[in-house]
Amino acid sequence: MTATIINTRTTTSTAVGGLRICYVTMYIDVSASMRVHMKTVETAVRRTLQELADANDSAEDIIYQAKLVTFNDEVHVLNDVYLDPSEVLDLIPEDTFTARSTTNLTAMLQAIDADFSGAARDLHTGDPYP
Repeated sequence: MTATIINTRTTTSTAVGGLRICYVTMYIDVSASMRVHMKTVETAVRRTLQELADANDSAEDIIYQAKLVTFNDEVHVLNDVYLDPSEVLDLIPEDTFTARSTTNLTAMLQAIDADFSGAARDLHTGDPYP
């Protein structure tokens, strides 16, 4: 069983009323080995996204933007750009948390590497603490 990985990074931005932005990427293992855990994983992901959306509603210092990536033998990026967590919740198809196939950790690690290199590198500037 592969653990679910949540990656966070922050940057200072004045684009959203001077609030800092915390970018949250959730990498979720949906391979067959996770079959017995999928309902729990789905509940946790949806709850976390809802908590982040609720925090944005009353934000005074920081807002959250989220991206959801699932992986099994392939990597599936739900949203290519960071969105408000409530928007991500609305985009999740019903079959997102259906466990199937094998686990391709190499592809998942390459997706994480891509998030931390190239154009995404600009997200690493600013305050390292949310």
